Amino acid sequence: MLKHVLAVLLLIVTTNIWGAKISEDERRGRILDIIDEELNEVTRLSKQRGNRDPELLLRAAELNLEKARLVRESENERFLALSAEQRRSADQDKAYAGSNRNFQVANQYASAVTKQFPNYKDIADVYYILAYNARELKQYDQAQKYFALATKKARKGSNTFHKSQLALADSLYNKAQFAKAIPMYESALSKLNETWWTKDAFNLAWCYYRVKNYTKAINLMKEIHQKSSDQRFINMSHFIERDLGGFFIEARRTDEAIKWYKAQNIDFSNHLIKIAKVMIAQGKFTQAEQLVNEAVSMQKTTEGRAEVLTLQLDLFDKFEKVPPHLKASEELTKIFEDRKLDRSQAKILDYQVAKKAAELQKAAASDIYKNVKKTRELRARQANEYFSLLTRLRPGQTAEPTFFKGETAYAAGKYTEAMESYQLAHSSALKEKNTKVASQAMEGMLAALGQKGFPQSLAEKYYVPVYTSYLAQDGSSARAKVIRQKLFKVYMGRNDVDNAEKVMTEYAKNYPDDFKTQEAMLAEVMEDARKKKDYSKVKFFVSEINNGTYKVSKKYADALRQLMTKIQIEGAQMALDKGDKSTALKSYIRIYSSNESTPRAKANAAYNLAALYYEAGDLPESYKWAVVALQEMDGKEAKQFSTSFLAISSNLFLRQRFQQSADLGARTVAKLCTQGLAAKNTAFKNSVFLWLAEGKIDKAEEVMGLGARCGIDVGTMNEARLELAKEYARSKRWESLAEVIKPVAESKSQAPLTIVYLESLRQTYIGLGDTAKAQQLGSQILGIYRGAKAKNLDIPVEALDIIALGLMPKLEQKRIQLSNMKLEFPEQNFNQTVKTKLSVLDSLTVDVNEIQKTGSGKGIVKAYKILINSYEAFAEELRLFSPEGKSPEYVESFRKAMSGVWTPILQTAQKRRMDVKQLIQKNTILSEDNFEMLAAQGADVIPSYHKQDQMVLMDRGGVK
Repeated sequence: MLKHVLAVLLLIVTTNIWGAKISEDERRGRILDIIDEELNEVTRLSKQRGNRDPELLLRAAELNLEKARLVRESENERFLALSAEQRRSADQDKAYAGSNRNFQVANQYASAVTKQFPNYKDIADVYYILAYNARELKQYDQAQKYFALATKKARKGSNTFHKSQLALADSLYNKAQFAKAIPMYESALSKLNETWWTKDAFNLAWCYYRVKNYTKAINLMKEIHQKSSDQRFINMSHFIERDLGGFFIEARRTDEAIKWYKAQNIDFSNHLIKIAKVMIAQGKFTQAEQLVNEAVSMQKTTEGRAEVLTLQLDLFDKFEKVPPHLKASEELTKIFEDRKLDRSQAKILDYQVAKKAAELQKAAASDIYKNVKKTRELRARQANEYFSLLTRLRPGQTAEPTFFKGETAYAAGKYTEAMESYQLAHSSALKEKNTKVASQAMEGMLAALGQKGFPQSLAEKYYVPVYTSYLAQDGSSARAKVIRQKLFKVYMGRNDVDNAEKVMTEYAKNYPDDFKTQEAMLAEVMEDARKKKDYSKVKFFVSEINNGTYKVSKKYADALRQLMTKIQIEGAQMALDKGDKSTALKSYIRIYSSNESTPRAKANAAYNLAALYYEAGDLPESYKWAVVALQEMDGKEAKQFSTSFLAISSNLFLRQRFQQSADLGARTVAKLCTQGLAAKNTAFKNSVFLWLAEGKIDKAEEVMGLGARCGIDVGTMNEARLELAKEYARSKRWESLAEVIKPVAESKSQAPLTIVYLESLRQTYIGLGDTAKAQQLGSQILGIYRGAKAKNLDIPVEALDIIALGLMPKLEQKRIQLSNMKLEFPEQNFNQTVKTKLSVLDSLTVDVNEIQKTGSGKGIVKAYKILINSYEAFAEELRLFSPEGKSPEYVESFRKAMSGVWTPILQTAQKRRMDVKQLIQKNTILSEDNFEMLAAQGADVIPSYHKQDQMVLMDRGGVK
């Protein structure tokens, strides 16, 4: 009903009362006035009926919907009239507030119908309105829901049914659910034949295409194209002609596509090009090439061929088809020369030619064709053809392409050809005043000259003229600097020292601050003079340096003096080689004494003097010069000769020159302080030990401090600390002892070696009455011992003795406990005492076993002595015990019973005595208790060992 009314309204409001045309705004305004009048009437009637009439509610929804559409048109025009900048910052909700409000009111009326009258006969129209409104409000999921309800509620075959189907199909199409959209499109389009049929069918054709049903897609596209000529339908022919070719190509029906385009009398070659461009963008290069090849054969105009050939360049480039790419480039170059290429095409052609030339040039230089000579030559030849085209594309610029030809030949390893091209490019560049190419060509010539593959005969021919030609143009640049250096080497290589000296003089004038290169040149010239024994020339250049002709660094000036010294040393060395050691000695003394000698030369001379005196057996002089050499040398030099210094030190030791040996060792350590070298550790250890042997504890302490600063390894440092600890213990310097053994006691591997010293400290603290410190040290000793046992480390015998003797008090306490327990009657008391003593003996046995595990021989023997004596004393006590106040018969019976008790105890004691005897003999144990354990049982006299206090042992140095 609404559509019929609006159609009448359109006729009414498009003209005024005089029949004149009115504006679009006026037309919309009049229609809105009419809609508002009807809307007011419908609203009034609906209210009178209590909003219970679905027809009136539906009509109100339709009127609000149409009003929203008209308002939206006006809002769109206003919004699009804004500038792009204003649109980006505009509030769209505010801009479309009026239409959105009417859509929402329409929704309210429609929703009221669905809620109050769900069985209303035209409910499908209501859902259609709700769906349409939701779509306009961009509520797409809601719209799809309502379109589905409209389809479900509408009468099959009705207009609303099919329009809802189309709307659902569009929604699925937009979500790329093409397979689901197809049946809906098919159903609706089979019944509807309205203006928009061609547009909706176009979507259906794309759905067929997306599911790869190319036949249906192509046939439907043809039908749409045919109907587009009918004014009753929207004209989609432009889109069909644009897209149908792609459908044909995807279906691999290219020939059919060409026939169809011909049948439509369309300039289809342009369409083929457009389709090909789409295919290229999609990465379908094979299909695109097929189309372009077809198009190029059809094009007859120069402009058309230029467009197709330009497209071909891109395709042939992607497929790396060089010959057809080159052919297309040649034709396009001719078109360019005829001035029939537009700027864009000319730019593409120039880019493609330059790019392909560069790629082929790179290929010619690639390792891929290193062993394929023909292919390499082909690539180089093709590159040069492109460079020729580039010359035509860039008239008046022959130097650069010619230079590139030289580069290509160079890359292909044809250095002779490269040199010729470089020369031609250089001369052309000078004519064209192209300084860049001139410079590059010159560099190319220089590079070609430096290649091994360049014939040496030609190189000799080119070296001097090329270098001198360069220097004639540029005498003081950075490049000229390098060229002068090369020219110097060429002359020196030819043994043309006079010309080399001239180059060196010019170099010094042009680059006076380049000390390093001047020094290198001087070094070669002076080395030549030295070899020729032309010492006057050496002195001449030294004087030239002194008067400022050549500026060199102080370091090099010293080096020159060293060269003079080297000449002197050569004489000494020659004398030494001949066995004339006397002359050699005098020469080295003269070198060391000379004011002109450098520190290094002095060090060298001093070392050689030390070595010569060492060989001669003159130890005082050898020591003297070794000390001097160490003073003169730096760490690296000392490292080089460290073995010799150690040898001299060792020989001093063997000759009982201990202090000199120790001093030389300490000096060696000091000089090698920053050097990572095993010899440093050896020298350090020897020096400490020797100073201690000499009783020079203060000297040893100095070397120890040196070791700490010079990175002596921890193990070696700890060995020296232990040696120093002996002296501290002997001289009772307890604080020093505690300090020196502390790092050793913290060592994971060497800690057991400190137990003896820790025990000495513990005894000292006991003597001072500081039991807390003594107990702390005792705990530390036990901790070190247990840790060493757990790691299976070696523990000194003295340390084991200390551990074992530390456990003795516990045994002694139990021995005293046994002796204090007296046997006495009554019988119950006697039996209890016997039982207790046996228990103590068992406990004592366990303690002895613990001491035996320490491995201390002295401890084991002493522990066994206590155990055996305790067993024997108990057995004897039982054997001799006689109960008082008992009858003779009872006493006799009691002793017989006790015999069965003390006899096994005595046998156990005898077995223990045999065990300890075997231990002593097997392990060669030396103990003060040995004789008591080894003497025959019952002997009247037990031999023993007594030490005489006035006896002394030999000290470290063997003096006492």
